[in-house]
Amino acid sequence: MFHISSGSYRVLQIDYAYHSLILGDPRLSTCNSIVRGGMANGFVLEPWRAPYLNPAADNAFMLIGCSPQSPLFQGFPGKHLPCRNVSGMGCEEYYDCPAWDRSAVLRRTSPPQCCSVSFEAIRAINLTKLQCEGYSSTYNLAPLRVSGPSGWSYGIRVMYTLPSGDAFCRACESTGGVCGYHTASLAELCICGGRNSTSNCDSVSSASVPVLSLINAVSGFLTSMTIWMATINMNFGWSFLPVSDPKVVATLLHFLTKVQMARKKIREYDSKRILKEHFKRLSGADLAIKSAQITESTDLNQLLEKEPWLLTEKLVVKPDMLFGKRGKSGLVALKLDFAEVATFVKERLGKEVEMGGCKGPITTFIVEPFVPHNEEFYLNILSERLGCSISFSECGGVEIEENWDKVKTIFVPTGTSFTSETCAPLIATLSLEVKAKIEEFIKVVFALFMDLDFTFLEMNPFALVDGKPYPLDMRGELDDTAAFKNFKKWGNIEFPMPFGRVMSPTESFIHGLDEKTSASLKFTVLNPAGRIWTMVAGGGASVIYADTVGDLGFASELGNYAEYSGAPNEEEVLQYARVVIDCVTANPDGRKRALVIGGGIANFTDVAATFNGIIRALREKVAKLKAAQIYIYVRRGGPNYQKGLERMRLLGEEIGIPIEVYGPEATMTGICKQAIEYITAAA
Repeated sequence: MFHISSGSYRVLQIDYAYHSLILGDPRLSTCNSIVRGGMANGFVLEPWRAPYLNPAADNAFMLIGCSPQSPLFQGFPGKHLPCRNVSGMGCEEYYDCPAWDRSAVLRRTSPPQCCSVSFEAIRAINLTKLQCEGYSSTYNLAPLRVSGPSGWSYGIRVMYTLPSGDAFCRACESTGGVCGYHTASLAELCICGGRNSTSNCDSVSSASVPVLSLINAVSGFLTSMTIWMATINMNFGWSFLPVSDPKVVATLLHFLTKVQMARKKIREYDSKRILKEHFKRLSGADLAIKSAQITESTDLNQLLEKEPWLLTEKLVVKPDMLFGKRGKSGLVALKLDFAEVATFVKERLGKEVEMGGCKGPITTFIVEPFVPHNEEFYLNILSERLGCSISFSECGGVEIEENWDKVKTIFVPTGTSFTSETCAPLIATLSLEVKAKIEEFIKVVFALFMDLDFTFLEMNPFALVDGKPYPLDMRGELDDTAAFKNFKKWGNIEFPMPFGRVMSPTESFIHGLDEKTSASLKFTVLNPAGRIWTMVAGGGASVIYADTVGDLGFASELGNYAEYSGAPNEEEVLQYARVVIDCVTANPDGRKRALVIGGGIANFTDVAATFNGIIRALREKVAKLKAAQIYIYVRRGGPNYQKGLERMRLLGEEIGIPIEVYGPEATMTGICKQAIEYITAAA
């Protein structure tokens, strides 16, 4: 998968000779399917990628169902952007696709239902900002295809530039140096013993900057990648350039610098609570934050006893549900007294709203004092692989996106002190009266960010109240794998589900099992009426199985996402399998269903032992399995796998359930294809 700010894309092809990638978006419209509803990724690249990663010039984007108010039809500043052909491909040809006939949408309207643009013209296929319902992307490889849109290649063709030049590395290594890079700017550097050079070790030019050797930085990663790629090559039949190739090493490292860690969103109330509790510990100064939380179980009388300021100040109330744009959605009330707050909450608590295409009930509110202010500032800290990026602007608030050109960003490499000199570029344009106060505030917040294992922290805006910084709106994410060392500092922290997502009883049961074991047990219902279900060993393998079903066009039939790993014992697997099978067999409707019991090749998990728990569960549920017309596909490798597979074969004969059993000689993707063929075959 290829991850950027606009979403995740499956890498369909890598062409090392021409330095190109072909990316697939599962919600991309093609000649056979028009996907509307604004759910597709689009394609937006972060600015730091632009020097070495961009869609190919022959890549045409067709934007579908755009609003009359879309910037496409209003014109960008200084540009006239008609809907036109790009590289010989455009909407006039695309309208000939059968999908348009099936979509029951008038083709030629004003504005047009399809608008073809090049990436170079607008620099971002952001469906939200462009106010479009969907998009298609197609590219041409010479010679130009002439078979019409049914013969076009659908996907996003991206050209990449290798970050490290062969000539530079050869010059460096020929003088006894090691080819490396600057950790912040990623500029090429030659590591020469006790100094670093911007050319080679015979040159007097030097750079006193933090560096990493390409080889040292990725040696551990490449060791595991070599094993993983060998496994992939065996199981999928894919071919890879050897990972010792210096170009691939450089490219891998460049992309790895932006890999993100485990992170969990927390409520605004908890973000501010943690900030207030630890700001004084780290700075010696109080942060005058006041906030209260109201849920269905809150006793308002007890809340007033605990927070008496609620009766003496004008208040602000808003949902605290991990979604933004609350003000624009009419979900923020200002300058209320507490009685009015109670009424506001009562009218909305438990009511379902739709935000960003997700529906769910509002269950939690945050109440704060109304704080009059004149200026609004923006602060964002993001943890990255080799350090943290810090962004700041004196033009914060709801218009921050429109003023993004005024946001200043610096990168602080891991292990580097955050000094006044480091902070200077962020606050260079501030007035002298506030510069020192805001510098000190940013430094303390950054120290708190690091100390408490935040992975993301944003204040938009924070203001100056009586000359002191005060965060008005705040978002936070924590590295939940650091909970073991932060449980006292974080206090009674909650990691809520994403808005619109509510755990079912079965999901809650397995979540409880997962909390009690050192292994990993995960289960999410995607479609209770789905006909393809999985019970997969291994996090990576579970994603591959789910992705494959989706890529083959049957995402709508995928019933669940399931993963067990970390060598769970037989009893844990038994309880897990019981729940999964109950969901697989629920509400038989006469249609065939498939259960894929899969996995990759285990490193240390005893396959036979984990299969024992699954076998016991299958025996218990025979009647349900038969009633739901279940066909089971098993694919696994690893320690003791032959014994486990043989037990599965014998089980099928014993209970009269069709079970096809495969070892590592079969591909994971092939098993998914067989399951699809079974459910789609005529009865």
